Amino acid sequence: MKRILLACSILAATLIAGQANAQTTVTKASFTAKANLLDTQIAAGDMDNAKATAKQINDMMMEALAINKEHVRAAPTDVEKAKYMDQHGKEVDANRDIFQELKDLPTNRTILRENLAKFAAAMD
Repeated sequence: MKRILLACSILAATLIAGQANAQTTVTKASFTAKANLLDTQIAAGDMDNAKATAKQINDMMMEALAINKEHVRAAPTDVEKAKYMDQHGKEVDANRDIFQELKDLPTNRTILRENLAKFAAAMD
């Protein structure tokens, strides 16, 4: 029993470390490029690739939110903390809307494009 618990703990630690090493920094430029790609795919009616790109965008948003949350925790002053909290709030609001809009890409194309631009604007 102890061996199984130890094996599970080691496996979990390995997976967590692997995920941390696999993360890349999401930039405003990379996010905007991916949003533009999504818009182009929707316009072309390429829903299979659009859905894959939408998943990548969702992953990028989650990473950006995690990075910003870490900035809030590590902020050395209250002013910087307030700045990051404001930014995080804007990102969360945009993310909530975008998540719902990703469910029906063709119908939500226009509002999705606007909200992806809002999310990008909230990034560093």
